[in-house]
Amino acid sequence: MAGDEARPRFFGPNLIASNFAVTVAFYRDTLGLPLQGESPYAECQDEGAGFAVLDGRFWSQANQAEMPVVRGPPTNQTVLSIDVPDVDATFERLMASEVKFLAPPTSRRSMGRRNVFLRDPDGRMVELYTGLPTPS
Repeated sequence: MAGDEARPRFFGPNLIASNFAVTVAFYRDTLGLPLQGESPYAECQDEGAGFAVLDGRFWSQANQAEMPVVRGPPTNQTVLSIDVPDVDATFERLMASEVKFLAPPTSRRSMGRRNVFLRDPDGRMVELYTGLPTPS
């Protein structure tokens, strides 16, 4: 389409990590996402969706301006949703690794998915879900 080069392009969220190594390990090693990079920046690109993890120490010094990373109480205003092949099997595997969940997997027919929620190391809400079969 003509003029596409001038339009904004959305990348995805940048997660500011209070502990870069722990946050990267959570998303890459615990959840199995294809996160690549090293401090101060790691990126996950997966089938057109993406996010980045930024080292909070780097971020606080960005552009020679003090931008302290303040870790507040957990919030539900942003949810990182991750489609997994089988939410129940993923739940069981992660529970065996002592990952803490907010509740067990639940079928939510109005959303067309079965999901479970947990928090990342900085308290961000993470949803793991599997689509439910469409009723015939």
